Amino acid sequence: MTFQYDEELPVVVAILGCYAVFAFSTSIYLLTSNGQPTNYVTSFAYAVFTVSQILSPLLPVALIAGQVQATLRLSERGIFCINPARIAIAGKIRVFCFDKTGTLTTDSLDFLGSRHVLSDDGNGPYLGKLFHPSDGKGAVEPVMMRALASCHAVAKFGSTFVGNQVEVKMFESTGWDLAANSDNSVMVTAPDGSDSLTIVRRFEFDHARQTMSVVVRDRDGNTFVFTKGSFEKIAERTRPYTIPDDYHRTAKGMALEGCYVLAVSMKSLGSTVTDDQISHMKRGA
Repeated sequence: MTFQYDEELPVVVAILGCYAVFAFSTSIYLLTSNGQPTNYVTSFAYAVFTVSQILSPLLPVALIAGQVQATLRLSERGIFCINPARIAIAGKIRVFCFDKTGTLTTDSLDFLGSRHVLSDDGNGPYLGKLFHPSDGKGAVEPVMMRALASCHAVAKFGSTFVGNQVEVKMFESTGWDLAANSDNSVMVTAPDGSDSLTIVRRFEFDHARQTMSVVVRDRDGNTFVFTKGSFEKIAERTRPYTIPDDYHRTAKGMALEGCYVLAVSMKSLGSTVTDDQISHMKRGA
């Protein structure tokens, strides 16, 4: 890791070196051209002394001594530094940004559950209760179950699911199975075989859009698009009247509690769309 402070130190020394060369030459010139007899050894010694004033041999020692003193002063306050050279850089910091410590304290994730957007007659959409697929059949809405089972980039290696840990845990929570077809498409199947989806096309995660999408087809030939991503970006790309009033408040509240919050949206394309049309689809269309 490099910092501007470290990168500029050689530049400063180089500038001082150039100045020392100029001072050395000037000293020799002035002592030999002042009209008085001067010993060249004396002139040379005087010029070297001038250079030593500009580029002191004790400069590295002075820098190290300052770092040691700073380390001692910090230790008196209960702050211990394992890299004293970074203390000077730390003095330039004005803003500290901290992330959740889940990636530091554990190497795995737990899928908490999902909340489906429901609608009541005359009251508009609202968020349902938090359910986990293991809560029993029907606990999670069928549409949400399909989204959890298909909207990901998980692959199967032997009997192990591999991929992003968030998506792996999400898919494993459904209990569905994943298999590759001969045409390179992927099929996900419910544990009891009552439902299955073929992932016809996948749009990988885009950092700028903060979303990823899949185009799937069920047994009846109906085609759907599922999009998963940050709850802010999903809200921007969803019809406003389908967003519950407490959507943002609930999502931000769960994020403040340490949850990794994602949103999923769905669009039906009907049963007439062909594979050729799907292959020519553009992201965001």
